[in-house]
Amino acid sequence: MLAVLSNKDTQHTDNQTEADVTYEYLIQAKDLSGLYSNTENSTITLRAVNNSPISVLKNIETIIDRESKTATLYWNYNTNYQVTEIQIYKNRKGEKPSLWKVLDAKFVSVTDKDLKMNTEYEYHFLPTITPNRAVKGEKVNILY
Repeated sequence: MLAVLSNKDTQHTDNQTEADVTYEYLIQAKDLSGLYSNTENSTITLRAVNNSPISVLKNIETIIDRESKTATLYWNYNTNYQVTEIQIYKNRKGEKPSLWKVLDAKFVSVTDKDLKMNTEYEYHFLPTITPNRAVKGEKVNILY
């Protein structure tokens, strides 16, 4: 028995579940004389969803070339997931990020040619995977 609820209760949260596991619950009513309801239509099957963000990117590196006035960002994908695209947001440190690039997953680098000397930039990487799940974003700072 997981829980005993009063007739005023309209919901219950099972805090003992594990992610990606299917659970079957039997819900029965008990009347004042102690008789239980029929179990024939009282079963619910639910799958516990894993909502914790997964890490998809790895080995993010930057190469700054002051001669050509560029910064090139490189990354790899975790091969356990099928990445469909990657969104990259850019901002000067302390400012609000805005969408800078949307790249197909075949790309593993991008070069920024719009930089100002002695400025710190932040790049926020947000990949999209199939099937769609919560993905951990990554942030890289550079001082140009």
